[in-house]
Amino acid sequence: MRKYLGFILLLIVSIFTLVGCNGEKSPSLPELEGQTIEQIRETFNKKGLVVTLDFQDYFEKDISEKQFHSYGQGFNVGDSVNPGDLITILVKSPTIRLPELKDLNREEIIEVFSEIGVTARELTLRPAEDISVKLGTFISYDGVMPGFEYDFSKKLVIYYDVSKELPNLEGKNIHQVNKELEEMFIDFDIKYVVDNTKEFDLFKEYTGKKASDRITSNDKVEVVFYKNDNVNDHENVVNDKDIFISKYVDGVNQNQAIELFNPTNETIDLSKYYLAILADGSFVKTKEVMLSGMLEPNKTHVVVSSGADEELKSKAQEISSDLIFDGNDVIQLRIKENNTYIDTIYDVGNVSIIFDNEVFIRKTAVTTNNREFRQSEWMGYLPTYLNPVGTHPWAENDLEGPTFVLMETLYKDYGMTLIEFTRAADGDTIYANSLDPRDKTSFQGDNRIRFVMVDTPETQKPGVAGEPYANVAHNFTNKLLTAATEIYIQADRASGLQETYGRHMGLIWFKIEEDISFDNIAASGNVVVKSGWHLLNYELTKHGLAEKGLGKTVKYAESPIFDNRYLYHWSNYALEYAIANKLGLYSGVNRSWWKYLAGLVLPF
Repeated sequence: MRKYLGFILLLIVSIFTLVGCNGEKSPSLPELEGQTIEQIRETFNKKGLVVTLDFQDYFEKDISEKQFHSYGQGFNVGDSVNPGDLITILVKSPTIRLPELKDLNREEIIEVFSEIGVTARELTLRPAEDISVKLGTFISYDGVMPGFEYDFSKKLVIYYDVSKELPNLEGKNIHQVNKELEEMFIDFDIKYVVDNTKEFDLFKEYTGKKASDRITSNDKVEVVFYKNDNVNDHENVVNDKDIFISKYVDGVNQNQAIELFNPTNETIDLSKYYLAILADGSFVKTKEVMLSGMLEPNKTHVVVSSGADEELKSKAQEISSDLIFDGNDVIQLRIKENNTYIDTIYDVGNVSIIFDNEVFIRKTAVTTNNREFRQSEWMGYLPTYLNPVGTHPWAENDLEGPTFVLMETLYKDYGMTLIEFTRAADGDTIYANSLDPRDKTSFQGDNRIRFVMVDTPETQKPGVAGEPYANVAHNFTNKLLTAATEIYIQADRASGLQETYGRHMGLIWFKIEEDISFDNIAASGNVVVKSGWHLLNYELTKHGLAEKGLGKTVKYAESPIFDNRYLYHWSNYALEYAIANKLGLYSGVNRSWWKYLAGLVLPF
């Protein structure tokens, strides 16, 4: 038995040795470069590779016969394969069988064709709408079907879906909704329903549709929002007197404050309100400032930032670490119960900086809040001017114009020089002589004076017709300066002493002893420039005889300051006055140069 056992063991070892010496490695994928489909089949048969071959076209325009391009599905020459494996082989071909593209989006379609050698240059992908296919995916080929043999003698046209799915707008306000639907190119109308328990402009629903519904470009959607009928909204004023923001302080360093005023006869519980800050163009509040206390009739309530100076803090009823804002941030007074804002500095989405680094005071005529921001309701002051905080209304808001203050410094040193008026070239340019022996500056010829802050219409010149109100402005300047008993030119450091053409740049102060009337400025009736000191640049804009030539530019703080206001503040106020009172260019009456004789309106 033992001798048989030894023989059996020797036999087993021998078998394993033979198998080890004579066994073949797993078959591998052969090199097929330059081979046709038939040659490829022969190569696989010769190597005894029992696999399934899947031939797919790879587009190559100038080839005459299909031949090997590459293995597909991640296979490469030399890779081991097993019997029954599916081997994809891409063959160069002057045509391709169009692939099935169902449920593929535009980018995926391009990728499929790229993988078979077709570049985007051979394709024309056309947007269309078909709500029967998956949103945003393949609709059809133009004139051909999947599987069709295509030679790309002309571009292949492929239609893909661009119908839309209504987005979920729950919790969004009208500004967010407008942006989202406009970016999706969805045509929509707006409808309001009254519900005073909900936030004004908050999304309620779609009419007859819901989020995720498919629509096409032919569909128009109605979007419903809530509104309140008990708050002032634009021209719909339901409360003649109500709590409002009366001052805005964006001062030096962290001197920031918001003042509220109660013009009613009732004490207001401020815990029912709060301030919302919408920073840097945001459509939603980014910070809240809670309020407390009782605001008595005709009293102010000042909320001051905790980082402010002691001078400003001393005027505060509340100090808040949350009251931090930039000059472009929207600040709203909101009702706590429904989050509706009833008063605002800037409109939602604002990115302008017109209130940056300044103090702004609501005008005396304002007695209530409004959801619409109106810059014309505010007067601007220096950021260091804190005297008005805690007092409303503020008397200086009602000044009719800048106050004249004589400067001993001469014009040439950015001060004032007494001058003698000789004649007006037009409404905003004059010739003059210096009357101050200390300042021999010539204001004649090419060195005449061009007014800063304004741009009056051009008078008639050879070959060029005069503009409307050009002669009226010319007559206005000439008449006032002829009647003046004293005239000063004042330098504006922001503009410099002279412009490119050599003309001097300046502000013109004049004093008249009697009222002077003009009958061709208002649509009907006279306007009167009262006796006393006046800034001619300001008066031209105020009477609608000049376009405003001054704004909050980079150098606005370098211009002269009058009554704690920057010069551009006065320019803004003058323009607002002209528009509100329908004067000159804003009267609706087109008075061209040929209707005048010595500045008087002819009767036709």
